[in-house]
Order: sequence, then C-alpha cells, then structure tokens
Amino acid sequence: MNIQNSVWYVLFIGLLLSGCASSKQSGGKDGGMQLNVKKGDSFTVESFIQQDIAQEIMGMKQEQKTQTKITSLYEVLDVMQDGNMKIKQTYKSMMISSESMAGNMSYDSEKDEEVPDFAQAQGALVGQSYTFTVTPTGKVVAVEGGDKLIEAIMANLNVDDDQKEAAQKSLEAEYGEEKLKSDISTMFSVYTSKTVKVGDSWTSKERKKGMMSFDMEQNFTLTEIKDGIAYIDVESKLNSLEDAEPTEMGGMMIEYNIKGNSKGKMQVDTNTGWIIFNSQNQDMGGDVNISGPQTMSIPMTVKMQTITKTLE
Repeated sequence: MNIQNSVWYVLFIGLLLSGCASSKQSGGKDGGMQLNVKKGDSFTVESFIQQDIAQEIMGMKQEQKTQTKITSLYEVLDVMQDGNMKIKQTYKSMMISSESMAGNMSYDSEKDEEVPDFAQAQGALVGQSYTFTVTPTGKVVAVEGGDKLIEAIMANLNVDDDQKEAAQKSLEAEYGEEKLKSDISTMFSVYTSKTVKVGDSWTSKERKKGMMSFDMEQNFTLTEIKDGIAYIDVESKLNSLEDAEPTEMGGMMIEYNIKGNSKGKMQVDTNTGWIIFNSQNQDMGGDVNISGPQTMSIPMTVKMQTITKTLE
C-alpha cells in the first residue's frame, strides 16, 4: 500500500463512518426532532459521493478523482419499551471509480466478479451487516457486529505480512464498539429534544477520535415544513486535533492538520424521522505529515459532494 493509497484509504474509511452519516441523519415530528421508526420498517438508502483530491508529493502535483455509490438497507428489528430502536444496516452494493496519474480504475459489485486491489476494503463490505441500538434523541447505546466488518476487510485486504498488523490496528480503531457508537451518534446529531419551529436553529458539537481525529460542529436550521417533509439547512466545520496520536499505516506514522467546512440541505419525513434526501458540499485542506522510511509533508485539498436519498 503506497503513500497515496494509504492517505486515500483513511479518507474512505472516514467517509463510510462520517461522510455517509448524512444518509442517516433524521428529523422528527412537528415540535420535536426525533427518530420515530417502527418495528418492521425498512429503508433502502443510496449515497453518491464524488471526491476531487489534489496533493503534492515530493514536489510533484497529483490529482485524483473518485466517485463512489453505496447502497445500504436499514431494517428496524425492534422498538423497545423505552423507545430505543434496534436497527440493522447491510451494505448491498458498492460502485467506485478512480482517475489519477496511475490510470483509471473502476469496480461495481453488481457487475464485476473479481475485486481489484484498489477496491478491496469496499468490496469486502458488500453483504456485511451490523446492528446498533439508538435512542429517539440519537444516542447510540449498543453496537453489534463491528468485529465481523473487520474480519471481512482483513480477509480480502491484499497487503504484505508486515503491513497486516498495522492494518488490523487501524481497522480496530475505526470499528471498535465505542468508536462505532460515537460515529453512528454523529450520524444522528440533527436530533434534539427541544421544541423546534420553522426558523429555529440548533448546534451539535462533537470530538471524534480515530485514524483521523477531529472536532466537528454542525449547525441546523429548520426552514420549512410542508406536506409532511421538514426542510433543513446544514452548515458544518471540521478541525483535526492538534494533540491527536499519529496513525500507523504500512510502517508509516501519519499525522493530519486538516480543516474543512460544508453546506447542504436535508429533507426529512416528519412521520418516521427518517431522511429522504440530503445534499452536502464539503471543502477540506491542510497537510498530511508522514514519518517512517519516507518522511514528508503533503499539502492536500479535498472537495467532496455527497448526495443521499432514500429510495422508494
């Protein structure tokens, strides 16, 4: 796994657990902004993500464009007496294409029988599931099955033996129970127990730790409620933590100095509290500092557009 792919791999894992969070942010009924799904409900969610990454490695400018489409099935397995909901997520399909100096590559789990090296992590997740239990106000109190995701990725990850331990540690940092709880809670950060009316705004602030650790602030504004749909404007800020522990990957230690912001719009079903549409545009920039056999600082900018919709 080379330097460029190592950095992109971290961004992708963060995307699955954070950038795709937009596919599960939810609203609630008039007056409250809470999740209200019922046992037996199911939602097929499709997320399309386009990334334009520009970086400079050893004086050479490199650009990479990727497009990813992730389709997931969310099934409400149970609603407990306290109102908590147990939900199962299954990755149904993955499509990814990449354009870079290394050439053009693509993978579609619905068409391709073999998974190319560059899409090993993504391809390994297809068909995999995990469950989480979430409160009506978006706090995740239990996660099951994260270890199975790690096993699936490691079984398909084509890396040298001396890189497997580092890859295992990185995956455990992202798919451990507490980390998954934190990340899924971020997905539901739009929830608030406060009474909300058109024109009101509210803020969610969180500190996330993982392969890339950062502070995130999200601001939500309810702009309209019409025909059972809540329309919400979203603005977010992200700053990597200055005191974060370096990430070990492929014999290298990676540190991030990244800042970013995003703007977007959400549409939420006021009956179930489930998202039906979300569009976000994000800009990030900064440096990725690498030490090890090769030591360097890589200036990087990332532009990302995410469009998520619940299919009929």
